[in-house]
Amino acid sequence: MEKAAAQIESLWEFNGTTEWPDHENNTSATWYLVSELLEFDYDVEFENRRNDANRDNPHPPGRGKRMTIREYLKPKFFEDLLILKRLGDPDKTRVVISFAS
Repeated sequence: MEKAAAQIESLWEFNGTTEWPDHENNTSATWYLVSELLEFDYDVEFENRRNDANRDNPHPPGRGKRMTIREYLKPKFFEDLLILKRLGDPDKTRVVISFAS
């Protein structure tokens, strides 16, 4: 577990300021506390309008599939969430997400 934590820490060398380092030209970054992810209600239903046959065109409202967020995320997400929970204090452990907009 310590080796994994060290590897994760080396991937993101946060300098203790409020500035995000420019990481490979990513333009957006955000984070969640692991505690927030653990407290979230994954059993809320929504309409998944994703059209697997044509990803550029979602299904119209009312034509999608009703499902819970838990069903959408699949069991692997929750396996990974348990690993994150063991990395440290969930109120002090962040999951950082960075992406190009």
